[in-house]
Amino acid sequence: MMDSDDSDASETSVRDCITVAVLPEDLAAACTDSCRPERCDEATVRPHEEPGVEHGTPGSFTPFEVLEREADIGALPATPIDLFLRYVPYDVVDRWAEWTNAARATA
Repeated sequence: MMDSDDSDASETSVRDCITVAVLPEDLAAACTDSCRPERCDEATVRPHEEPGVEHGTPGSFTPFEVLEREADIGALPATPIDLFLRYVPYDVVDRWAEWTNAARATA
């Protein structure tokens, strides 16, 4: 069995991460009186609301009505890569290839 220490990956590859820069004007537009950012440098914004503390009476759960409908099963894409690209944008995959090739060229 291979231990994680046995891999030939460098330490920096494990510690590196992708950072998304948020422009102050974009963050200012997203932050209103009713919301705030998680951190000053982050784009995740949450509303200013107290957590809900109301509890219903036990056994009073009423499920909502779900209408019955015919199952719609679509065909799979022709190749596995087509299935992958259905969920991951091609430009992201292209950048992964560029980064991988650039890292190999510098190694």
